[in-house]
Amino acid sequence: MLNERGGKCEGCDTPATAKDVKGHHIKRHADGGATTKENTANLCTDCHKLVHKNGQ
Repeated sequence: MLNERGGKCEGCDTPATAKDVKGHHIKRHADGGATTKENTANLCTDCHKLVHKNGQ
């Protein structure tokens, strides 16, 4: 999936490898968000922390 999306963090466009990114549910799993490609963003550690800090 990372390669399909250009091999970059979807938050900051930094080039990334599979070891560098975390999968993030766009619609929260707790709110019924499915674990699908369409509902997943590949985020670097910094962007992943940021979206959770901001309650996204």
